[in-house]
Amino acid sequence: MVYIQKSFLPVVCLSEPIEEIGFPVLRDALRQHPSDFVYFEYGQKLYGLISMGDITRACANEKQSVTINTACSRVKKDDYILARKLFLNNVRLHALPVVDDSGALLGSFSRFDDLLFLKYWNGWDHCRFISRYAGRKQRIALVQPVSPSPECSRQFEIWFEKLSSKGFHCEKITPDQVPDAYECFDLVLFTDEDQRRGARAVFLMEGRFNYDKERTLTFRDMTRAMCEAPAEDIFLDLQSRGIKVLMLSMEWTDSEYQKELLRYFCERSERCGNDLEYVHPEEAPLFYGSFYSEEYARNVGKHMFLTEKQVSHTRLKDCNDQYFHISEGERLTVGQPENAGSSIFFFGPCACIGPYVEDRHTIESFLQQILNDEGYLYRVVNYGCWEDPYSELIHITSTPMKKGDVAVVFFEGRSFPSVENVDLLQVLEENRVPGEWMLNLPAHANACVHRLYAEAIFNRLKDGVLNRKTGSADLSPQKKRVLFPRRIAVEYLYLDRYFWKLPPAKGERIANIGINGNPFTRGHLHLAKTALAHSDRLIVLVLEEELSLFDFTERYAMACAALKDLGDVIVVPSGPFLGTRVTNPAYYTKDETNMEENAENEFRVFGTLIAPALEITTCYLGEEPLNPTMTRFNQIVEDVLGKCGIETIVIPRKELNDTPVSASVVRQLHSDQMEELEALVPPTTLEIILGVSL
Repeated sequence: MVYIQKSFLPVVCLSEPIEEIGFPVLRDALRQHPSDFVYFEYGQKLYGLISMGDITRACANEKQSVTINTACSRVKKDDYILARKLFLNNVRLHALPVVDDSGALLGSFSRFDDLLFLKYWNGWDHCRFISRYAGRKQRIALVQPVSPSPECSRQFEIWFEKLSSKGFHCEKITPDQVPDAYECFDLVLFTDEDQRRGARAVFLMEGRFNYDKERTLTFRDMTRAMCEAPAEDIFLDLQSRGIKVLMLSMEWTDSEYQKELLRYFCERSERCGNDLEYVHPEEAPLFYGSFYSEEYARNVGKHMFLTEKQVSHTRLKDCNDQYFHISEGERLTVGQPENAGSSIFFFGPCACIGPYVEDRHTIESFLQQILNDEGYLYRVVNYGCWEDPYSELIHITSTPMKKGDVAVVFFEGRSFPSVENVDLLQVLEENRVPGEWMLNLPAHANACVHRLYAEAIFNRLKDGVLNRKTGSADLSPQKKRVLFPRRIAVEYLYLDRYFWKLPPAKGERIANIGINGNPFTRGHLHLAKTALAHSDRLIVLVLEEELSLFDFTERYAMACAALKDLGDVIVVPSGPFLGTRVTNPAYYTKDETNMEENAENEFRVFGTLIAPALEITTCYLGEEPLNPTMTRFNQIVEDVLGKCGIETIVIPRKELNDTPVSASVVRQLHSDQMEELEALVPPTTLEIILGVSL
């Protein structure tokens, strides 16, 4: 969370109360200050606001004005804990206007704190794959920030210099040059999410629907995208463990059918535009065929999928309506058998998600129906999601699987010589599928096409892969799906991202602590100082999972700021194999039954793959006198790491007035308890709690 002063917000002063505002006024405000929200004042008080989501929906409904939300939530500047609670409990809430006692607008708390993360991020020299990424995405346009803060301007110059030094061909452009940049640049970069979302709103209101989300990234997005691990090696490693990998590819050729299909896509673009948020009303009758009605097309063709972006992992947000059901990142596959012993997992965007059809018409649901009819007792799982290649690999390798499972992967439509694939374009050509059944790509298709894809996948798997005898739901310990990634996945997706070419420590004693830091307290500082006092280097792992009052960016920045002057201290994210909802769900559900098994699995990965690579000799833990569950957790860590030859040392908690310093106490303090807050957290943490002023 970041506090943005009013002078950096798009604010419109009204001469009278109104219900709607036209696009020209919104465009002018956003051109001056790109942001996710436009704020309105009347009578020197906050009147209401309009979000980019409001603008997107207005454009989709072909309106030229947007309704002002006058019932929006608002907070006071010292309500920093309340603001975080509101963000935590409402994932769709991106900003909160800040007002004084009279109701006058002072500024805004924004969920997006990209600049705070970038201020401490130092991955330029320790990520192995940046140069590899530069080979594919050479031409980069950096959009100059409008009305920037000093930190925004500083980051812009840093990124221009660093990208240029890493082999990218960079050019600075102004926001009005962005539409043209799509034609000649591989990527268009914005300093932060507010700038990117504000620019997109302007384009939509101008009728420009060719805004390609995959080619417009923020600086923070690109810190993930540049970690381009060799996917083929990871897929081959999965297969060596007995997990079949099947790619879904699109191999364009010069066949007459494909030329005809491309002509149709071009004509469709001229007729309907390039907006792929929804199925255009003109094409809906042919696209949905016998299922079509205006109501059906409106409910299915205009459904808005939301994503839940973690630092290293992305998944679809939960949804439960008539046609779309998503839970814990899994979209409903109709007809899943309860007693299946093996599973077929789908990963990747578009084709795997099925964004333009209801649950029963996804590829996964059609495949499940075929398997059920043919007597194959497999469970088909839809883990499709829009995510960058690195995140997709994280998603795949952090999903517990076992020998006999299948991973069907749509990875940028690419194929690899050593991995079997189904060419979606070939399926279309063999069946002479009409262009009206698709939007602009074979991956954006209707139910009829999805059925054909499912049949092709089944035919490819039924010989030599699927086994009718796997139906027994025998999940004895040796057959359970467990997360125990091989060394190659840990190296490519974690170690080579943060620790490549790490300078050697001055001694042999390398210590480690792992923290959530929600928030970072003087207790955490005491633990770090104690560990460092007996070590030559300290590696601090900050939990990445976003289920805390303070988000990962804040917790990471708090640790970096507090520890930066203590000596050889390296602060990094915990990565995708430790402390996530996938690897240790019991930690978040407080399920003590499975907590021990989850913890043992995680720290076996840490003790055998991560710690040896970093030469960690000692792990320091904070004593948990008031929490029996965490006391047991410490015992598990000590037992597992001891078997790996790693020493564990439990440090007594720092106390204040004979009471252990606790982050939970900090989270309960009110804004008028500043003296108590200052006693519990370092000054650097206090600055971040209060919000970084822009």
